[in-house]
Amino acid sequence: MSVICEGKKLKRTGFAPLFAGGGLLAAAVPVLNMGFREELYTGQSGNPLHILLAANWQMMGMLNLFLVLIGACVLYHIEYRDCALRKMDMLPLSKPGLFFSKCLMLFGGCCGAVVLETVSLGFCMGYWFSLPDGWVAALSTHLGFSLLLLAPVVILMTAISSACNNMWVTLGIGLLGSFVPIAVGQTDSALIFFPFSMPLEFLQGMDGERIFRLALAACAEGILFSGAAVFYQKKRGSM
Repeated sequence: MSVICEGKKLKRTGFAPLFAGGGLLAAAVPVLNMGFREELYTGQSGNPLHILLAANWQMMGMLNLFLVLIGACVLYHIEYRDCALRKMDMLPLSKPGLFFSKCLMLFGGCCGAVVLETVSLGFCMGYWFSLPDGWVAALSTHLGFSLLLLAPVVILMTAISSACNNMWVTLGIGLLGSFVPIAVGQTDSALIFFPFSMPLEFLQGMDGERIFRLALAACAEGILFSGAAVFYQKKRGSM
């Protein structure tokens, strides 16, 4: 029921068009890149999906992060506006339930965007390359792994948004976190487990140990951020 209510509230905010437009923008990245630099990529040997991801995923991943940041700002801004959250605190509503409903809405928006991007990658594979055996399974596992690595930052940004009544503070924190991987660079160090770095990683061509470590880190961070958010929501509700 809470998720349905959140959906009704977000109808008036442009939340759905934001993720649809952002997903289409990210999906256009590999198409435009292949259109303008076709010979550079079609001349390479190797798995077509790996070639496409190596060339485009950094930009696509950053666009996904920006969608999460903006979406998280919107989620709680509508509650803090006109002191709506303070009024809701007086109602018999579950504060953690409200938080997780917002997480689900944000994650659902990310799912839609990443699906559009995956379809775009599939189109590029079929149009500019010869489709390899198992290409559907490869795209499906890429989709699932990308969403798994996005989950911690979705929970973290929703938690930050719930704690900041000024959405510009939330946006500023998110932007600082997003630019850390760019400033430091993607390496094999512990930085790859930073919540804002993991969405820039992709499954194709990655060794099994690194996949396991990233998946384990994503699950651990998701549980940690969820636990911290629930503790804060209960503490705030008792104040």
